[in-house]
Amino acid sequence: MTDRAAPTATTVARPRQRVAIFDALRVLGVALVVGVHLLQRAGSPLGNAFGIPGFYEVTLGGVGVTILLVLSGAVTHLTYSQRDFTWLSFMRRRLAHIYPTYWLAIGATVLLAGSPVLADRVPLKLALDLSGMWVFTGRSLSGYILSTGWFIGLIVVLYAAYPLLARCMRRRPLVTLLVVLALSVASRLLVGATWPAERYNDWVPFGRLFEFTFGMWLVASPRRAAMVSGWLTPTPALGRALEWAAAVSFPLFLVHRAVLDYWMLPVFHPAVYVALFAAASVALSEVIRRVAAPVERYVRG
Repeated sequence: MTDRAAPTATTVARPRQRVAIFDALRVLGVALVVGVHLLQRAGSPLGNAFGIPGFYEVTLGGVGVTILLVLSGAVTHLTYSQRDFTWLSFMRRRLAHIYPTYWLAIGATVLLAGSPVLADRVPLKLALDLSGMWVFTGRSLSGYILSTGWFIGLIVVLYAAYPLLARCMRRRPLVTLLVVLALSVASRLLVGATWPAERYNDWVPFGRLFEFTFGMWLVASPRRAAMVSGWLTPTPALGRALEWAAAVSFPLFLVHRAVLDYWMLPVFHPAVYVALFAAASVALSEVIRRVAAPVERYVRG
């Protein structure tokens, strides 16, 4: 029997293969967010909220956000669970992935909206806006230059918690999941009862911790990871298309609202309007993706 060497700080993990179901779910989650904003602009009842008031009351876009949070936990754990890393090295890689795209999306928003969108941006507020942390002041989600920026603050906090969650998940996966579930339920009940008219449950991190951790749990065991990874086996051409769509979905999630709010005029036939919106949003997102990619590689090292 051959002894296996224990992982060391110099262990280099094998590159993670693309998981087609994750690409498909990322595209679905972003499509729900983008789609619900179009439905709301059209005045469709399909854009209305549903669910449990004060606990989990969401639109279809909110369901899309839940998909993205579960997916973030799964992809992160599948990528890092077998790696040796420090909290700082992990966060550097995560922030390098997030912020170049986010800042470029903010720049695109300013170009589309013009100088009025920068009104009243004192240095502190601008710093909170650029970091995505404005949401934690308890102010309106619309206070961002880029209205989807609230998600940045949330996901950064969840990533910051990942190393601790991963350690707990390796030791007691089911106990960790159940404890986080109890914490999230308690948070949602408390927040919903304290601020019933606000959307604080959208972004209070404790209330969203379960979604992220559930994604981690889904791939925490090799058996479940293999099962989840095998849910979709596309043809090579479809796989490449899904990979591209998944890559462009993050900048699309961020910037589509700016295109909708500051560029699109409701003077076209609905079919033409949707086609122009989709083409403009995807084209802008692809530009952002291509510009952000080398910046991310440089910062990650």
